[in-house]
Amino acid sequence: MIKTLSLVASVLTTEKEAKTTRDDLYKLAAKTSLLMDEKQLTEKNTAHAEEPLRHLGVKLLNALSADAGSVKVEVLHSNLVRIREILGEILKPHISAKNYQKLIDAFGFYSDTKFLTSLIHDAKFTHEKKTVFDNLAKMFPAEMDKLRKQRARAKPIPCAAVASGCKQLAVRQQGQFNGSQFCPYHHMAVFEQKIKSPKLETFISNKNMATYLCQYLIQDEDNLCTENNTKKMLNGAKPLRLFHFARAVLAYKLVDRKLRRNRAEAVLQKYLNKNATGFVHVDDKHVAVAKKVMVESDVHNTAKGTKYGQKATFNAPPKDIFDVILGATNRVLQHIFDERYLKSRVHAMYLRTMSLPPYWKNMALKEVKKNGEAGKNASETKEEKQAS
Repeated sequence: MIKTLSLVASVLTTEKEAKTTRDDLYKLAAKTSLLMDEKQLTEKNTAHAEEPLRHLGVKLLNALSADAGSVKVEVLHSNLVRIREILGEILKPHISAKNYQKLIDAFGFYSDTKFLTSLIHDAKFTHEKKTVFDNLAKMFPAEMDKLRKQRARAKPIPCAAVASGCKQLAVRQQGQFNGSQFCPYHHMAVFEQKIKSPKLETFISNKNMATYLCQYLIQDEDNLCTENNTKKMLNGAKPLRLFHFARAVLAYKLVDRKLRRNRAEAVLQKYLNKNATGFVHVDDKHVAVAKKVMVESDVHNTAKGTKYGQKATFNAPPKDIFDVILGATNRVLQHIFDERYLKSRVHAMYLRTMSLPPYWKNMALKEVKKNGEAGKNASETKEEKQAS
């Protein structure tokens, strides 16, 4: 695929410049592969890039398979810029300043609106466009399968607020807006408050929203650790550790009872052990209480027989074992969330994926004015409830 992109670039610029950028990408790909072999890049420290990359893959597949006139290259450009920032933050600690600049330059070269416009809209690059599409389809098979099904049943989707008797159509994807299962009126009813009054808990629990907060904490980590007010609250811990601890506690609360003890032990060792790299720097007495609860959970049920036996060991710590510690760490994250993240460019990028485009927003406002407060009878689907 890089070779194909280089062929397009050689027509738009010079063969020398195209070859230089192509060679730089090959070297960076080799370096990344080596870092993965050496376990310096792992599933753990790159997990936050998975969802943005998948999202970019979907956008590119849609753009390369759609009618040329319906594609907005500015949207693709902004998505590629986001991926450049995420990959840059991941690779920066492991590569030289020179190679880091090559990464920035290469992404800048291929994400340029002029390059994207030519690849997607110019008829002379039809073969190259198909080649890139075929390569992406192999890289994102699940997304390609969804695209095929979507195209096969390409028809208007009714609004999901069926309980209200709504007969309008759902708003489709447009620009950076991801689309909705609701009509403009009910989309505003379901999401307007969430957009105007975002909650930290939602940005920790929701997988997609968490990628934006995680991206910000990585990008602005140095500033957060040196800022006086935040530094005092962090007490030596890195904000990203607090974020991962909060996610780990949430995951612990959701596991089956039989797995809860092992998961609690993993949280203790990874985040509450002073020798651990993920230590969140909390009060020792809170950690001691959590450990005591762990010990007390290792009791035998001798009061009555069970199907597991008279002396079955349940080993299940309570779900709230980490709640006091989580409250302390979340107070720090709340300060960062309110004072820094919500004012950041990363959050503005997220808002564009959720906010109705101007035309549909005006339609929704007209409906609100006509019918009063929007969505009193809106029925949130399971997916939207998970985002709340």
